[in-house]
Amino acid sequence: MGSYRFDHDLEFFRTCSHEELEELETILIWGTKKNKDQNKRNISEQITREPLWKEFHETDRTKYWSLLARELQEYGGNTIINTGRGGGVYYREILEDVMKKVKTPFDGSLSTSVNEQNLLSKVFADSMCNFSKEQQERIIRELDKNGFPSNLAEIGTGIVEMLKLGGMGTVISYFTGPIGWLYAGEWIIFGPAYRITKPAVIRVSILRIIKSAELNNEANC
Repeated sequence: MGSYRFDHDLEFFRTCSHEELEELETILIWGTKKNKDQNKRNISEQITREPLWKEFHETDRTKYWSLLARELQEYGGNTIINTGRGGGVYYREILEDVMKKVKTPFDGSLSTSVNEQNLLSKVFADSMCNFSKEQQERIIRELDKNGFPSNLAEIGTGIVEMLKLGGMGTVISYFTGPIGWLYAGEWIIFGPAYRITKPAVIRVSILRIIKSAELNNEANC
């Protein structure tokens, strides 16, 4: 197992709380909450072998945020086809690979965060069909109330824009399951590591928006 490669796009992990890192950790170690409850770990995961994880995983994930970043880089190295590359890869490459798989254009001229938002817009829109009518109506009401687009063509963008302002509240929890496993069967085609990198990238994208919104709110206080 290699070391974490300094990655500007993952350094914000150090600002995340114990609770905020929980879902990403679940994806990287167990894949799903159900697997976590049954302690069925991903075959290639390395985090749980680390002394820092053994000491702090129940109390303070912030102590080993770099282990989570390293694990994601390593999974990305297994996902991206490049026989000449050993070890982990930078997050931006992983993001580009995931976006290609979900048929969302990656624009190299745009920042990582903007590309992530484009990915989320696609995933949010595609996820709507997984919700009950009541949940769909609640999401639409939240968007309409705050002046964001809620029509079918733009609803994904509307949700992302509201998230950027720190909105949506508990509504975002609707997406936790569907977002992570919207393309659950694709790992059969693209390889088992993709079953981890896709939901992990989506979680990282959401975390980045949450932390950016917190910084903006602090600056405006």
